[in-house]
Amino acid sequence: MLLQIERQEAKPGTMVLKLNGRVTLGRSSQELEWEIDKLFTEGAKHVVLDVSNVDRIDSAGLGILAMASGKARAAGGDLRVAGAQGFVDQVIKMTKLESVFMLFPSVEAAVEGL
Repeated sequence: MLLQIERQEAKPGTMVLKLNGRVTLGRSSQELEWEIDKLFTEGAKHVVLDVSNVDRIDSAGLGILAMASGKARAAGGDLRVAGAQGFVDQVIKMTKLESVFMLFPSVEAAVEGL
């Protein structure tokens, strides 16, 4: 399944990207990178990626998340990942990427405190 990206504003300066499908090498990770770049260009400071409906992520997808976290810090904000479960959660923890961006059980928990 191709990646579908839905954008929602949680509050001013905080955007949520709801991802559905796979974040893998090719068009899907490229589209996610473009969407994240667009958010920061438009002035978002904080981005929450809702990955609760992502069933597969590979090294390209993980690279996009790490890169986006760096861009968020450069913009004076942060990137938070919400809803990782199963394979996606295992891969993030196995690669120690939870030290690069913060993981939250839900979008609500990720937005809280921003």
